[in-house]
Amino acid sequence: MPGQDQLLFPFHRPVGERLAQRDVAIGLILAFSLGLGLLFLHFYTAFATQATSLLFGNVLAVDVDTVWTLLALGLGSLAALAVISRPLLFASLQPELAEAKGVSLRLSSILFLAIVAVATAECAQIVGVLLVFALMVGPAAAALQVTSGVTRGILLAAALAVAEAWLGIAMAFYTDWPSSFCITALSVAVYLCAASRPSRAR
Repeated sequence: MPGQDQLLFPFHRPVGERLAQRDVAIGLILAFSLGLGLLFLHFYTAFATQATSLLFGNVLAVDVDTVWTLLALGLGSLAALAVISRPLLFASLQPELAEAKGVSLRLSSILFLAIVAVATAECAQIVGVLLVFALMVGPAAAALQVTSGVTRGILLAAALAVAEAWLGIAMAFYTDWPSSFCITALSVAVYLCAASRPSRAR
């Protein structure tokens, strides 16, 4: 349908676009600020171990049992998200019409927040609060700047998150800088590059 993208992405409207860009900017600035904090702690002689563990985690300190636990929780989160994906997408993009069709906006919001809470909790001890912000907000925001299709946006955001994570770990290996900072810096850089593209190229 010619108007499908406009129906699915009302951010083309001036007010919605400004609000979306403001939320993205807040999330990315927060994540990058935390990344700078980790970098400064890295160079500080009295290293704050507890604060660093909570906020930034350690992506290289994952044992086998943790991997299996994360795999089970991740598959459960994906299954739950697949079940509510259609009503959630409808309620997110056209809330008035979805409510008129009988979709419970409150229930959709609660279920989605529960899934996000599980995903955040399972990752926070490994990647820390910083990377939870960076990998949830950055790749999705960059994908939104590049494509307007829902499926393509999801796949692109996932691919960007994986690429940023691996490249950040590689950068940390060669520079001896914290991996969390490297991944966050890449996330911000990718978003800035995507946002700086001419609007007609998106």
